[in-house]
Amino acid sequence: MDIDALQQQLIGFFALFAARFNDRPQAAAQVELDAPWEEGGLTGLCLRPETRRRGVGLYLANETRRQIPDIVSC
Repeated sequence: MDIDALQQQLIGFFALFAARFNDRPQAAAQVELDAPWEEGGLTGLCLRPETRRRGVGLYLANETRRQIPDIVSC
């Protein structure tokens, strides 16, 4: 997966957050942003099956809300 290419596609409309451990992606969250790019909604949350029920998704959701406090759940 080319993270830099994906990030370029998402700039301006989406923010992408990822949790990594030992250089391996564990989870990702996608946020759809509204103008002025400081608020939006959580539109996707994906976890590796091995990391489910270990708090990784909650950590990523909390970190996403910390960085974009006006986010709402969808």
